[in-house]
Amino acid sequence: MGFKELLKAKSFNEYFDAKKDHQKMEEIKNRTQTDVLKNAGASLIPSSISNFGFKLSEDSISKGFEKKPLNDVTARLESGSELQARVTMTRLVALGVFAFAAKKKKGGEKYLTIEGPDFVWTAEVKRDKKDIDKAMKFINQVNTNSKIYSKPMQINSSTISIADELKKFKELLDSGAISQEEFEIQKAKLLK
Repeated sequence: MGFKELLKAKSFNEYFDAKKDHQKMEEIKNRTQTDVLKNAGASLIPSSISNFGFKLSEDSISKGFEKKPLNDVTARLESGSELQARVTMTRLVALGVFAFAAKKKKGGEKYLTIEGPDFVWTAEVKRDKKDIDKAMKFINQVNTNSKIYSKPMQINSSTISIADELKKFKELLDSGAISQEEFEIQKAKLLK
């Protein structure tokens, strides 16, 4: 039980719980770098619920009772006229000939569009700045989570940079998990 396990843990609480439970500690020890990076990316982007009827989690998105994986999912904000003009194959499959016959939009409306390989969801966004900002933040979260979970991560030991390692040690120092002396020792090892 040491420093490597602390770095592989999802949180300090998980690490301290694992110190008491040998089986949990073994699970942490056996995590791959891919697992660690996925956990780090997921912790940066917490689950969130938008005001537009969508619920985003680490690896999926849902609307009502329908849940879809984030593989190859994109989110964007579109005007009504852009939405009307862009009839994609997915929309054609989902709506059939009605994709061409949908009511003409004025163009002033804004729509949050979530599109995946086999679905398209839209929700109207009010035209005020606060709602548009909220929609943009949600769009960024969806697209970031989708990038993390769409591609299998291929990582070798040189992928994690020295700067990333130093940052982790600095966070541990700031949180009180390691002393200044331990930080300096690890820093010296990395910079050799």
